[in-house]
Amino acid sequence: MTHRTEAVRRPDRTGPPLTHQGHDMLEYEYHQLRSAELRREAEQARLARSVARARRAARRETREAESQDPRFRRHRFTPAA
Repeated sequence: MTHRTEAVRRPDRTGPPLTHQGHDMLEYEYHQLRSAELRREAEQARLARSVARARRAARRETREAESQDPRFRRHRFTPAA
């Protein structure tokens, strides 16, 4: 008895037909995993940008507050030796 695998063409793709229909499910699950991973990476990148933006804003506010207070005024040039 010989086992014959029929080629199955996916209706949403124009590529070559698949020889095993179970491959579609593996491909779909791999796509889902990769998609979730990309979403996590994008969220981490957004969070990192947000943190960097907040740190810059805090430094800017501190710098502006120091420039208003004469005690924190920095000298423009270092004294000559």
